[in-house]
Amino acid sequence: MISVIIAEDDAFVRNALVDLVTGEDDFDVVGIACDAAEAIDLARELRPDLALVDVRMPHGGGHRAAREMRRISPATRVVAHTVHDDRGTVLEMLRAGAVGYLVKGATPETILTTLRRVSEGRSVLAPEVTAAVLDELLARLDEPVVEPEVDGSDPWRTLGESVTKQMRRRGLDQKTLARIAGTSPQVVRDVQNGQRRAYRPSTLARIATALGWTPEMLLRALASGEAPPVVLAS
Repeated sequence: MISVIIAEDDAFVRNALVDLVTGEDDFDVVGIACDAAEAIDLARELRPDLALVDVRMPHGGGHRAAREMRRISPATRVVAHTVHDDRGTVLEMLRAGAVGYLVKGATPETILTTLRRVSEGRSVLAPEVTAAVLDELLARLDEPVVEPEVDGSDPWRTLGESVTKQMRRRGLDQKTLARIAGTSPQVVRDVQNGQRRAYRPSTLARIATALGWTPEMLLRALASGEAPPVVLAS
């Protein structure tokens, strides 16, 4: 049984989500919140598997809820649910710790499928936002300076280390990966070493695809500075 808390300040939407999720045999709605503060308290007390949170809730919004849940209940995976599909809002939620992003108006099937996939350890973003935000994140790599995150971590070096691990997992050397991705072994080496000059949108996307990463995985890694998950060869 997948335990879920639902945090939404709009009563109509909140009740609809609760009815939808409780109607499924594999979900258990263990808590309901009307704002970010309540959501954080529930996560601290209940340690749910999933938290479906509204982005624009009172008392700090979904980004505060996601950030605090990440700290107090690391195993809880946060899915954002919002009418806002602009790039800034998506990035804000991803940086705060969300691993799923649903745009309000999604079908019941889409909502349930997203929750199930996230509970399995995947990252899932609504198609409406994935391509646009990925393009923006990759385009930023062409800027003269990329500052590390405030905690001192360097997302590009973290990604490079993950590329090396994933290459080993899938049995790929630099030449083979370069051939599959349509680039040079030197570029692959630069990516592994966290050299930002290697990161061009098309190149990085091809390398990620060759390693078995989805756009959602790559987007999550770039936005948060966390390593993408290991994906074994099928």
